[in-house]
Amino acid sequence: MKILIDNYQPHKLIKNVAMQLGLESKLDCLERRIVLSGKHGKGKICGFLFSDGIGLLLFDCMLNKDWEMEFNSDSPPPIIFNFVIESEFWHTFNNEDIRYQLNPLEGSITACPNSSKEIMKIPGKRKVMFVTLMIDREMYLKKIDCIVEKMPDKLSDIFTDSNAQRPFFYQGNYSIS
Repeated sequence: MKILIDNYQPHKLIKNVAMQLGLESKLDCLERRIVLSGKHGKGKICGFLFSDGIGLLLFDCMLNKDWEMEFNSDSPPPIIFNFVIESEFWHTFNNEDIRYQLNPLEGSITACPNSSKEIMKIPGKRKVMFVTLMIDREMYLKKIDCIVEKMPDKLSDIFTDSNAQRPFFYQGNYSIS
């Protein structure tokens, strides 16, 4: 199933997904949630919107079909941290120049250039649990401008690239603790 995403902001993203699925999304303070039951699968998909440009997506579900979420937004893409807890996750960006797969207990940090195609694939017919942390570069930079100089050069470069001109990719393992 192809899902078209036109905005990276978590509440708008969840609302957009719900609309394409013909479902309702519920807003409860910082969280907008879709509850899946029936033809789309079981479980929940949540989007949290925090201050200073930080958002979080949580997929804790079993989809009936593979999903392909294609992002097409006019605003610069955020810095994305993906963490897979259960199942797999595929991510393609920078006009398909960068492709990778995450397995359980693997994570990634990515920055997609503006006007570049970005696709996230989620497998169906198996339990999926992953978290995506999205950081709006321009908003967040205002909060951390005094510590950017102390970051490693590659991280500093993507946080200060508020117009999203350059791609960035890092993949590694993490532990639950």
